[in-house]
Amino acid sequence: MDIDIGELLTTMRAKACEAFSSVLQIELVPEEPWNIVNRVENPCDFGATVGFANEAWQGACTLGVSSADAAILFPNLDEDMLFDALGEIGNTVCGLLSADPQFTALYGILEQTPPLFSRGGAWLARSTGVQGKLALGEARVIFGCTVRTTGPRRNMVGSQPR
Repeated sequence: MDIDIGELLTTMRAKACEAFSSVLQIELVPEEPWNIVNRVENPCDFGATVGFANEAWQGACTLGVSSADAAILFPNLDEDMLFDALGEIGNTVCGLLSADPQFTALYGILEQTPPLFSRGGAWLARSTGVQGKLALGEARVIFGCTVRTTGPRRNMVGSQPR
């Protein structure tokens, strides 16, 4: 059974802000609403997604930004450096969550994957998670994070494990 990720909404919002501050010394603020969604979406021009897992849980953290907002938030970065920055922020969010006692009490330590970069966004299908935006003036960054059980897979007919 999945744990209610809503218990971690405030924690994830704080860790996302902390990661931007730590990595880029940019003070972004959460823009309401931050919600629990059934499908984490990141429909942006530039995105980075970091996966993480252990034997019982798997998840991902995704960040995205439009070209216009990237020009405001990261004015001196070319595309490669922008992707690197987003990947490092995603890694940092995952690291901050792995150091958070409330998160680790629910999920334990989750091993991270290298970031995957995307143009056009990322979608974490069938993954209930936290979704929100971080803002600096008019510029926005989309943030999403999901964790789900790696329990037994169900086949398409009935509900018996394979």
